[in-house]
Amino acid sequence: MVGAADGALAKHETAAALVSEAQLPADELGDFIRKRNVRVRELLNKQEALLAEQRARGEAAAELERLSYSMVHRTVPGRGGKDGRMCRG
Repeated sequence: MVGAADGALAKHETAAALVSEAQLPADELGDFIRKRNVRVRELLNKQEALLAEQRARGEAAAELERLSYSMVHRTVPGRGGKDGRMCRG
């Protein structure tokens, strides 16, 4: 029961990472498994938050890259266009 859930957690199979609490005994073993489930839920929530932050940082980096490119490659009014001269600054 716990071994299979731990294996699923190690394989990133989040749906199977929690042990069903439906028929857990009301003893130390049941308490242990319930506490484990709480920690696993916290871990999964933190992992999702970190992934969301990573996505946001990636998007910000891409936007900065676009902004940087546009600043470096902008043309000077009256000098760009047909002759192709660009401003570098």
